[in-house]
Amino acid sequence: MTFNGRTFFSQKHFQHIWDQIDPQLKLQDQLVKLKNHFIRILKQRITKIAQSDWLTKELDTLNRQQIQRLLGSKSIENFKDTAAYDRYLARQLAKQRLRIVYDALYNNLMIDFPNQYTDFLQWIDLPASIHRQELIQSFQHQLEFHHFPLAHTAPYLYLRDLLTGRGQNRNFQYVFIDEMQDYPLSLLIYLKYTFPKAQFTVIGDSEQALFRPLEAPQVLLKRVSKSLQAQHPTLVNLQQSYRSTYEITQLATSLLPDGDQITAFSRHGDQPQVIIRHDSTAWQAALIKCAQRLQNGYQTVAILSQNGQQAQVLYHLLHPHFNQISHLTEHDLSLKTGIIILPIYLAKGLEFDAVILPDISQDHFTRQQTGQLYTMMTRAMHELVMLSLGPITTLITDSQNLQIDQQISFKPK
Repeated sequence: MTFNGRTFFSQKHFQHIWDQIDPQLKLQDQLVKLKNHFIRILKQRITKIAQSDWLTKELDTLNRQQIQRLLGSKSIENFKDTAAYDRYLARQLAKQRLRIVYDALYNNLMIDFPNQYTDFLQWIDLPASIHRQELIQSFQHQLEFHHFPLAHTAPYLYLRDLLTGRGQNRNFQYVFIDEMQDYPLSLLIYLKYTFPKAQFTVIGDSEQALFRPLEAPQVLLKRVSKSLQAQHPTLVNLQQSYRSTYEITQLATSLLPDGDQITAFSRHGDQPQVIIRHDSTAWQAALIKCAQRLQNGYQTVAILSQNGQQAQVLYHLLHPHFNQISHLTEHDLSLKTGIIILPIYLAKGLEFDAVILPDISQDHFTRQQTGQLYTMMTRAMHELVMLSLGPITTLITDSQNLQIDQQISFKPK
């Protein structure tokens, strides 16, 4: 631990004191003893530094306002003589200068948590599909550039708080989590630790998973219930669809392994349409034409992307061609009418008169994105139009419920 570029408490000093603490104590209690020992040393050094020449010189350079801040609620009348007044100011200035050291001790910064977490990754059980050294190297590489990977956030914080005995809030009485199929299991476990006195209600729809492969509802419920030690896990089958037309529902449910159990609403409409183009110019022209047609017939037309970056690219592409067009981000609090471009993770729970999926090609939708494609399709109430730059995803196998518009471009000889 350094101060003004010099070692204030050395690693050897920390290690020496740590080795003297009773290892039978809880780890958190050992850390408290370690911190208290060094805080006592810090107070002794504050007394010593308050008597140093360099601090006396610095005290002489302070203006009246700075001195008043050091005095706080006190005034010169509270001291029996000038020497007592000077000693108090010197000690307050020394405490102020060394506050950064106290904060570092209080916040356990003598522990190298990133290295501690890396060590944790060395021995934790990992799925066979994850290469341990690649995982560790990727984590360390991103950390060097001050990027903390989201996938590591909850495990890192959980490890840190378990080591230090901190990070818990016992005042919360109830925690409600929706869309739990999109939460990493590690985050749910960490939230359970963070609010130990709270009752949890955790609900979700396994078939609307945006960031992970689709899994059966029973499998998801069992996995989450076991990890959270749920007392009353309940699987509720909602098999009646009400939002979309019969034709859209039939296509969307054909993506699901248990889609035949879902009953479509009896409201009929146009069959979903797929527009296939094989070059970017023709694809862009088809997208603009499709958006213009739907804008003339509906109040809200959503163009859904897979992520925020795609939504931004689409907005810049289409903005010059439309007056009533908006790009919805996480900072927006209300929906506008007209054409709305937004990533699917912001469209959860929303519905639109018509929906355009700008590119459902195989390059964008593999088996891993089944839940994502299903969720995107089911945002549409009346009309669904999908475009594809190249061959469409193999996830769609029910061509009987589709209008297909395919155009092949030939290069001139």
